[in-house]
Amino acid sequence: MQTTVLVIATILTAAFSQLIFKSVTLKSIGYLDFSLTKIIYLFGKIITNPAMLAGIFLSGLSFVLWLFVISRMKMGVIYPLAASSIVAVVVIGSLILYKETLSPIQIIGILTIIIGVFLLLYF
Repeated sequence: MQTTVLVIATILTAAFSQLIFKSVTLKSIGYLDFSLTKIIYLFGKIITNPAMLAGIFLSGLSFVLWLFVISRMKMGVIYPLAASSIVAVVVIGSLILYKETLSPIQIIGILTIIIGVFLLLYF
C-alpha cells in the first residue's frame, strides 16, 4: 500500500509540475528562442515567479519520491508505468487547461503506449 501511494504521489507531482511550467510559460514568458540572452531572461522570470517556484518544488519532490519508488520496485516495470502515467495526466491536463487538441494518429499512439504498459504489467 505504501509503495502504491509513493508511485501515485510521484506521478502526480511530476505531472502537475509540468502543467505549472506550461501555464507560467504561456502567461508570463511566452515563446522563447534559444539564446544566451533568453536564458538569462528566463532565469530572472523563474526566480521571481511564485508559481514557477512551486513547479520547481513539485519537480524536486517528485525526484525524491522517485528514489523511494525505485528502491522498492523493478525498474523495468515501474519506469514504463510511471512514464506513461505522467504522459496521460499531462495530456489530459493539457486538453482541459490549455484546450490543446490531438490528432487521430496521436490518440492511437497514446493508446498503443497504454496497451503496451498494460501488457508489461500483467503478462
